[in-house]
Amino acid sequence: MSKMLAELFSMTKHLMVGVFYASQTGTAKSVAEIIKNKMGKYIVDVVYGSLDELKIESLNTFDVIVFCIATTGKGEFPDNSYKFWNKVRKIYVKGGCGSGDVFGGMEICLLGLGSSEYTSFCGAAKALYKRLEKNGIKELVETLYVDEVRGDMEEVIDNWIEHVVKTIKKKQMENQNLFIKMMCD
Repeated sequence: MSKMLAELFSMTKHLMVGVFYASQTGTAKSVAEIIKNKMGKYIVDVVYGSLDELKIESLNTFDVIVFCIATTGKGEFPDNSYKFWNKVRKIYVKGGCGSGDVFGGMEICLLGLGSSEYTSFCGAAKALYKRLEKNGIKELVETLYVDEVRGDMEEVIDNWIEHVVKTIKKKQMENQNLFIKMMCD
């Protein structure tokens, strides 16, 4: 029986998870890399890279996208995310000039990194979230904006990462259980 279950599990669709970062100094990239490595231990397919490596037309191929977004300067996007941001901000599905297929039911987890010493705290992450929200994305895990001024930044990020990984792992298990149920009915 366990061999048959193993075969059924291997036939289930793996979640396609994108882990993308916008990083100026490397912090957001490091967080994204930790998430990618933890996700790779589970039955999910993970694509990892900077935001500028993420093609707008491929957004709807992901079941979940994890964004780790740093803010630089006065609320600006880091250098490795300008191209992506410029394309995303031009898409407005509900306004009729974009394509609803771009964001079609996408679920996200978003981590914003910034400093409250600046006027536009986590400005880049908040701008991305606002644009995605207007276009119908769903939060899989509540968005977190982390202030580097706080002394517990690392602990807060670690807890968020664990929650993201656990939630995606649970989603994958639900996906497998649904497939097995369909096969057994």
